[in-house]
Formats: sequence, C-alpha cells, structure tokens
Amino acid sequence: MSLRSKSITGIVLVTMLLLVFGTTTCKRKASDPKFQKFQGPSGTSPDSLFHIRVRPKWHPQAQFAGFYMAKKMGFYENYGLDVELLDILPDSEAVLSIINRETDVINIDLLTALSMNRDSTVVVNIGQISQKSAVRLVGRKSRGINSVADFNGKKLGLWRYGSNLISQAFLAEQGIKMEIVPIDWSINLFTQNVVDVINVMQYNEYHQLLQAGIPEDDLFVVTMDSPGYSIPDEGLYVSPEFFAAHPRHLQSLH
Repeated sequence: MSLRSKSITGIVLVTMLLLVFGTTTCKRKASDPKFQKFQGPSGTSPDSLFHIRVRPKWHPQAQFAGFYMAKKMGFYENYGLDVELLDILPDSEAVLSIINRETDVINIDLLTALSMNRDSTVVVNIGQISQKSAVRLVGRKSRGINSVADFNGKKLGLWRYGSNLISQAFLAEQGIKMEIVPIDWSINLFTQNVVDVINVMQYNEYHQLLQAGIPEDDLFVVTMDSPGYSIPDEGLYVSPEFFAAHPRHLQSLH
C-alpha cells in the first residue's frame, strides 16, 4: 500500500471513530440528568413559585453567567423561585434600586455595602460570591509607569461607582494623589493614552487590554489581593425588611 493510500485510510478510520464517539456522547448526554433541564419539585406549578427580582451590578456579561445559566437550566424553579433578572441603565446604580424598592436582591461589592451601612443597616449580605479582590490598577511601563510612586500626579481612569472604593483606599494609604477621570466600562481612554492608569478587573478589562494588542510585559499591575487590601468583591444583598419577611426563599436563592 502506498504512503498516500495509508494516509487516506488513516483519515477515514479517525473520522469513523469520531462519529461513533460523538454519537455515543450525545446519547449519553441526552440520558444523563446532569445535561437535562432541572425539573421543579413534584406538584409545583408556575403559579406557586415565589417571584423575586435580582439585579446584577452591570450589564449582562460573563461575570454573571451563573445567574443566567441557573435561570435557563431551571435551577431557581427547582427551589420554588421565579427569578426575574433585571437589566440596568448606565446612569442607574444598583444600590439605588434597592433603596427605591425597584428590586429585591442586588449584586454589589463588600466595600459598597459597608459604605451603605455606615450609619444604619441598609442592606444585608445573604451570600458572598467572591472571596478575594479581582481589582487591579494598571499602567504602561513604556509611558513611564514602573512603580506605584509613578502614579503620583498622573491621570487615573476610575469607575464612577461599583468596585472603585478599594482603589481609592489604596491610593490614600500610599499617599498618592492622582487626577480622577470617571469611566463607565470602556478601556478606550487608556489605549488612546488619555489616562495613564486604569482601574480593571482581572477577569474582564485586564484581558481586554491584552486583546487590544498591549504586550503583557509592558503592563505595570498593582493587585488588591495582597495583605491589607484583600477585601472580597461581590455578594448578594437585600434590605433588612425583605430579609426578615422572606428568610426561607432567600436561603433557597443562595
């Protein structure tokens, strides 16, 4: 048999194996409960589900994939909940929606919650999603940012609200004074050299910087998960009144 014939025979055999394996896998997934949509408790009807409004802190993105997947797979219904995931407006803070009773559960970071509870209990934590901080301050070495001291007098792109308090606390502790330029979500001001340093999340905007073509070895990064600044990010919060009125349903939610 020629080398070409052997190659063709090999390709055919591999293709057949893939088809057999793929068919078997699909059949296994179809019959495996792990790959099927969860069913509600026996005797549970849609009308008997407890309606609860949940508002993530930002627009739909991978950060909140668990919320959307749980709804799609029927996890909430399995625990007797009819969860409504609310959208947000760019100029509307999640914290205001719970104060104004426009939502029942909000997703915010711990420092924001502590700030809200400074004078009285405004929100109650029912579930801590993250256990450390993913906040980063990033500058470019090629633009003269090689240390925290180099931040002094520079422009900082800082979120208007949300996970910005830990960055402000860090700069105050370090005695660094910067010109704050409010940003909402885009990294454009950084990539266009309008700001010298930008506030990012490790799992989100940091990777956007790399995708924008900035070499990773050109980035000077300050992490907030070091001792003294490792304050957990986001959790689920409700008002004290809602917590007192619906403890069983909130236990089911988290």
